[in-house]
Amino acid sequence: MSSYYHASSHPSPALYIALAHFVTSCTHNEVLQAATSDSDVEQITEKLKSEWTKVGRWLLALAALNVSLLTIDAQTLFRVDKVAQDLIALSAVATGLGMLCDAWFLVRFLHLQGWDFMDRARDTYGSYTYFSLSSELPLVAVFISLVFLMAFGARIVYNTLPALVLLVGSVCFGIIMALRFVVQRDTGVGNDSGLQV
Repeated sequence: MSSYYHASSHPSPALYIALAHFVTSCTHNEVLQAATSDSDVEQITEKLKSEWTKVGRWLLALAALNVSLLTIDAQTLFRVDKVAQDLIALSAVATGLGMLCDAWFLVRFLHLQGWDFMDRARDTYGSYTYFSLSSELPLVAVFISLVFLMAFGARIVYNTLPALVLLVGSVCFGIIMALRFVVQRDTGVGNDSGLQV
């Protein structure tokens, strides 16, 4: 019983490999680990600071948009129901959390240069994995906020013209998805000289 518990309490190596691949492909972890010279360190630190600054501008713009949408009067041209209001509220929450994360990174790292930046970013295990994941949170917040805003727009349009939304959406998505198979059939699947989609 104890051996079974011991074996099942640890994640499989495949899970570790999948997580490592995800961290490497979606974050700056690999670049941070590989930085050995002063120029490498300077390049990655300036890139991260620039990203946080740009994401901060996006978040400010989204916050202004969310505030303006939250103040929409119920007696407007378009009907804003409870679901649409909830979507705007969720977008505002994601934007607010993203702004907090972005401000935290800017305050904590913006004034640091070179190896001082790297030392602060390094975790207790001597790696940059946690920093690499958490440094992407402001950008993730922008993505989530935009998803909720798009859902809000789709909800407003659906409330106005539901049949048209369903027709246009199904036709557009159907055509786009079907084109892939048309192109593959015409060019030949597995043909190196043909177009692969």
